[in-house]
Amino acid sequence: MVIVAAGAVWAGEVWNEKAASAWTADEALEIVTDSPWAKSKAVMSGRHAVRAGSPQPRPARSSRDRGPTSQAPAPPSGQDWALGPDDIPVETYLVRWESAKPVAEAFARLRELGLETSAEFQSPPPLLPGNRYVITVKTLEPPHSGKDLLEGLEPAELIQRARLKTRRGEVPPVEVGRSGVGANAAVHFLFPRERDGQPLLRGPSEVVEFVFKAPRQTLKQKFRVEREWVR
Repeated sequence: MVIVAAGAVWAGEVWNEKAASAWTADEALEIVTDSPWAKSKAVMSGRHAVRAGSPQPRPARSSRDRGPTSQAPAPPSGQDWALGPDDIPVETYLVRWESAKPVAEAFARLRELGLETSAEFQSPPPLLPGNRYVITVKTLEPPHSGKDLLEGLEPAELIQRARLKTRRGEVPPVEVGRSGVGANAAVHFLFPRERDGQPLLRGPSEVVEFVFKAPRQTLKQKFRVEREWVR
């Protein structure tokens, strides 16, 4: 299957234009960091966001006091939030669908080029079982203060908070695992490929959504699944 982030368009699709053995290091890195299978997601800290209609903790500052302005990020979907005067996206996460051939081939290509350190920095999963869909979540930019969404949660709680939404309904991960430390750290969510004895994803094209409901915020990422190139 080809997994494409919903609504996104990538020019120069190297995975279609070249064999994996001809990919450059930059091309392989792009596949595992910014491609149909790997997208960064900024979320607003629940500590800084305020509910619409709530009293503001401080009066709004003038644009002269704030300095250069930028477009405010959209509030988290499904929640009634308003931006306070100091609200900015303070956390960024990489969400990657590992169960596609180009991702595995990109990691293999990096190692083939002698870039094992670069490959490991991108936090590949230790295992890719054939009966699981694997999604990796890696913290790119932690919050300015406090814990990130994944820190300090035990495996049972990670499983409880994660879901994969499909046409056949929502499914929790079968198991989760952690890998790496510090900037290399990531959490890997393993979802079943079958439900009630039938393939979880059966249509020729389907949009699925990974959802992780953390104690103070929700991380979501959609992928479009087409029946090609499944790993």
